[in-house]
Amino acid sequence: MNITLSADSDLVRKARKYAQDHDTSLNKMVRKFLQSVVDQPHSKNDVDYFLNSVERIQGNSKGNKWNREELYDI
Repeated sequence: MNITLSADSDLVRKARKYAQDHDTSLNKMVRKFLQSVVDQPHSKNDVDYFLNSVERIQGNSKGNKWNREELYDI
């Protein structure tokens, strides 16, 4: 299944650089993160940490819609 996420372009650029430096991809990093969230029992503090992180990162597509080719055109 494919999903689309919104994030600030600077954040995505830094995350891709981080992934490249660690011999992986942004896609694999997100997949691994999501898998770790559902695989492990978490306390309320873990969930709060995640939700606070999501609120800090906030992406904004400003109502723009892209097709798959445009999203991967770097």
